[in-house]
Amino acid sequence: MGVCVPTPEKTAKSFTFALFLNGDSDAIVFNVQDKGDISVTQSGQAQTLGENKHEYICQLLKKHASIQITRPEKKCFASSGVSPTTGKPEERYHVNSYLKTKDGSLFFLPGGILFGFKKPTLFFPLASLASTEITNITQRTFDLTLKLKDGCTALGSGSYTEATVQFSMIEQTEYTAIDAYIKKSNINDTSMSEEKKAPEPKPKKSEQGDNPAEIDEEEQDEDFQPSDEDHDPLEYDTSAESEDDQDADNNDASDMDEDSQHEDNEDEEDEEEENDDENEEDIKEEERADDDEVDLLEDSD
Repeated sequence: MGVCVPTPEKTAKSFTFALFLNGDSDAIVFNVQDKGDISVTQSGQAQTLGENKHEYICQLLKKHASIQITRPEKKCFASSGVSPTTGKPEERYHVNSYLKTKDGSLFFLPGGILFGFKKPTLFFPLASLASTEITNITQRTFDLTLKLKDGCTALGSGSYTEATVQFSMIEQTEYTAIDAYIKKSNINDTSMSEEKKAPEPKPKKSEQGDNPAEIDEEEQDEDFQPSDEDHDPLEYDTSAESEDDQDADNNDASDMDEDSQHEDNEDEEDEEEENDDENEEDIKEEERADDDEVDLLEDSD
């Protein structure tokens, strides 16, 4: 199989072909300029090709070499980039990335994902992909990891036989288009799987409270289960009972003090009344004595 894509980062419009004739060998890569004419001789007849000559080459490869050529489709993947010639935004079918230390371009095609065009030029058929994963996300970039199914390797890999391939330093602005491509292609994305999630944070000590004893008492109260059996003794708070007894003793002592004070007051009143009665008797006796003395004087006269 083979691919034909617009050549990335070129001022002059051109197209790059990559032919994967054998999965164990390097890809055959060549470039076709869109500008200029080329002469093609077929069955003794010469033909001059001008613009869009890449389309004619695709037909020749399919007809005479039985090589099916895959080309980009806008409905499959499209990204907004800046034209190197005009400096204006343009529609493109690739994103810039790195494979380890080698920079290159990732093309998201209907039949698979292409990385080129520095060795190794690799093609990952959709049928060979087990999963994808978005990792190492920063404010500006992220990484895309491709995991191959057991027994599968990338086409054009040669000696490159790794089952997991990571492409790094992809711009954040490309995420939406890549995520849409993964979903449209029904590729298993494990970026948000349960095993990849961060563990739940442990509660801080301040959230547990400052006094561990209080927490233990609360837990014990929550675990308490009242019994419905009659022979079980009633549970009561001994500390509360001691406080009630203390209050009762204090009240009894207070009442006794009041009664004692009241009795003392009554005794004092009784003594005063007795003293008053004795004073009245003394006065009466003095008056009787005075009367007797007067009577004796009158008799003497």
